[in-house]
Amino acid sequence: MLFGTPRYPSMLKQYLDDFSVQPWGSYPTPGNNLLISPDLCTINIVIAPNGGGAVQFFDSGQMATSPTSNEALVVFAGSDLFSCKGMPEGLCMDAENRDLSFALTNNLLHELTHLIHYYHRAVMLGVKQRFEPWLEEAIAASHGYVVALSRFPHTAAYNKEFTSWFSGNYVCSLNSTEGRPGTEIQDKKCSQNYYKSTQAFLVFLVQQYGTGFYRELLKAKGIGIDALDEAIRSSGGVSFKEAFRRWGSMLALPDAKHLPTGYDYKSIKVGAYFLPPVNLNDFAPLRQILPTLPDKIEPYSHLPLVDDDQSGHYFREIDIPSGVALTVYIN
Repeated sequence: MLFGTPRYPSMLKQYLDDFSVQPWGSYPTPGNNLLISPDLCTINIVIAPNGGGAVQFFDSGQMATSPTSNEALVVFAGSDLFSCKGMPEGLCMDAENRDLSFALTNNLLHELTHLIHYYHRAVMLGVKQRFEPWLEEAIAASHGYVVALSRFPHTAAYNKEFTSWFSGNYVCSLNSTEGRPGTEIQDKKCSQNYYKSTQAFLVFLVQQYGTGFYRELLKAKGIGIDALDEAIRSSGGVSFKEAFRRWGSMLALPDAKHLPTGYDYKSIKVGAYFLPPVNLNDFAPLRQILPTLPDKIEPYSHLPLVDDDQSGHYFREIDIPSGVALTVYIN
């Protein structure tokens, strides 16, 4: 599945083609004496008993703290991942569920992204060039999702990746890591928002600019919002601000009959396969709408206001907090 057959193109090759890199290689010697050998080509995948579940990549910093380190490139797949014990449904290895292949592939590619980022940005450029944690996780989560879903397009995970954003996580700041709501409304949980809103935004960008967007991110000089802005511009987009505004505007459009160009999750080609489009109508029942704007909106968050079934002369006055961009869509 990952490495391909004569009739089934390698998913791993597609993944590396998107980045246009090899995952590991030579590196500057000073300061890297704890790293594994540049000519070590084996990446070990270990099924390990644990209570944490999921899949993890350990870089040299983590390995060096363990006296049992074998100085290898290791991806640990927790046994709970396969037993479905306490695991999110979209990541669960339920043998009776057809999502099995998707979930395993998604997780392994996610962790491989961390390995590639670690080598190409931390090892080769220095630790200060590592992506900020929220962006690091969002890139890994979205790329594994994009490649895996292009091969397994009819899985339950199709909707789960976006449900939380439509149902209220749009109030969470895109670059939040500490879990505070980006806007003080409701009691929304913003912890690990990079697996929710931020991942949804990265998938939106890839469906606008293609999978080569990951290559542009890897080459970017920035490490946070500035990296996104650079990658968007080098991919043919206008700017981060413009893309973020278009994406947020989609919160008001699930039931729109005709979407404006650039306001959709369209189908794109991923190697020899296609990533399916996201049907916004699927999320209309899940969307939470506020009647009024709060006094304050934090950076990198959204709030949709919708007035349905209007006709004739329509008037509404809204006080917009300072520094907020407003998009009006008339359907």
